[in-house]
Amino acid sequence: MENLFYLCGSLLLIIHELNKEMSKKYVNGMVLGKFWPVTSGHIHLMNTCINNCENIYIFLCSRSFETPTGEDRYDALIETYKDNGSVHIVHIDDDNLPQEPKEHKDFWKIWYDVVYDNLPSNTKLDALFTSENYGEPYANVLNCEHVMVDQERITFPISGTKMRADFYHNWNMLPHAMQKRMVKKVAIIGPESVGKTTMTGIMAGHFKCDEMFEYGREYTYTCDMSNFSLNDIINIYEGHKERYNKILELCKSPIIFFDTDVLETASWSLLYFNEIPKIVSDNLNNKDIDLYLLLTPEVEWIDDGTREFPHRRKEHFNIIKDLVSKSGVKYYIIDGDKYVDRVEKCMSIISEEYNIDL
Repeated sequence: MENLFYLCGSLLLIIHELNKEMSKKYVNGMVLGKFWPVTSGHIHLMNTCINNCENIYIFLCSRSFETPTGEDRYDALIETYKDNGSVHIVHIDDDNLPQEPKEHKDFWKIWYDVVYDNLPSNTKLDALFTSENYGEPYANVLNCEHVMVDQERITFPISGTKMRADFYHNWNMLPHAMQKRMVKKVAIIGPESVGKTTMTGIMAGHFKCDEMFEYGREYTYTCDMSNFSLNDIINIYEGHKERYNKILELCKSPIIFFDTDVLETASWSLLYFNEIPKIVSDNLNNKDIDLYLLLTPEVEWIDDGTREFPHRRKEHFNIIKDLVSKSGVKYYIIDGDKYVDRVEKCMSIISEEYNIDL
């Protein structure tokens, strides 16, 4: 009897889903745009298309110089709709495609071909969903119906242009899959006893963003430092990476401040052993960080029971500087012997880099 109830329930669910599909107004619908970046408004547009069409074709059109990249935007859409088999995402990356009719006499024909050259054969579009004025003439070219969705941006008061200008204050208007690919990752690095942990906490508090504290310090509390080896360096790297991946997956704020990173781990390996384990060196330049703030050792060295090298801080600083210079990641040197001045410098840099006006 229990199996019969289960079977009946499953049949009813299937019938319900079939009725939903049969009730949809269009067979093939399309959404096309740069989605630079993908915003909640774009998701609303796409979901409107999904709710009204049996098959949905999302055309993402990008150019090589755009940030976030077309690949990041494509990946965000793939992640967002990975469980929806009716959604088909097409990525067109081409710097030479005209952006407005005035740029090319065959503008509309070019964009007709872009679509139909990338649709499955014998597919006929029934509807184009947009929030823009170009939608009507483009739909006429494609010989399909135009559906205007929230042109005034009332449901989601955001646009790609507005988001690019101020991602910090508009953070909650990004879908989570896009947030993970747009979050700014700032690492605060330097030799021991220069205030990295304190600075990380101050920056996170001031900008109301997430922070990730140093894994290596916690690790040294539990290991036998008298037998510290390259294997411990590897363990610190792997522990840091695991923690990094977890906080990035959650991604609750537009900036994440990191108390050190893999580059710092590599610098300690050089300081202790004059070499870096391969797994660490292979990941030094993987762009996990967007910006480094490198603190200089002018401030007083304080013995907290774990620090070992008051006489080697300058040497350590130069090792870190060499590594960060080779990383290709933008960095600033934060100098001065007063903590308050350092804090002001860091706040000013972050505000200017990410156009934040608090």
